[in-house]
Amino acid sequence: MVTIPVHKSVVIEAAPDEVWSLLSDPKRLTSCLPGASLRQGLGDGSYAGTVKITVGPIPTSYDGTVRFDRIDAHGRSVELTAEGGEASGHGTAGMRMTASLHEVGPARTDVQVATEVSVTGFYTQFGRAAIREISELMLQKFADAIRDEIEAGGGREESRGASRSAKPISAISVGAAVGKRALGRLLARDD
Repeated sequence: MVTIPVHKSVVIEAAPDEVWSLLSDPKRLTSCLPGASLRQGLGDGSYAGTVKITVGPIPTSYDGTVRFDRIDAHGRSVELTAEGGEASGHGTAGMRMTASLHEVGPARTDVQVATEVSVTGFYTQFGRAAIREISELMLQKFADAIRDEIEAGGGREESRGASRSAKPISAISVGAAVGKRALGRLLARDD
């Protein structure tokens, strides 16, 4: 098993209450996760869902559950756990995520997201560095989607996340990000 911690921060041009309305809504929040979709509520803050990811020519779908372990309205933070298995294979993936909001100015909110991603199976062949790059890219796309949803007026009923689905993360964006970061590390060593 490979386990990778990843942290991201994104500043959103909106008041904390507006951002909280997305962060505390499982359907809207999940719609911002690349390739993720919820199928049904299971009770106790748990949902059945799917995450689709494509790395290189290899598409993979994970079926599993996401559980909202804690939604703290006063502290404006959420904790969730997601676990799943490959729809056609023996690999597994899991994630623990904590997201919290901090007001940084009038109508400006800093969203801090910390995750720990665990993977078994085929994708572990790519190694820790590639899995880290994929995880960081997915988390960046998640943060960007939250910002885009809020800043585009995602609080309006007709534009809420339930009416759209996050696109799966693609091989081209993963490959480009991994290559760019690897080249940056290589050039940094030569200095």
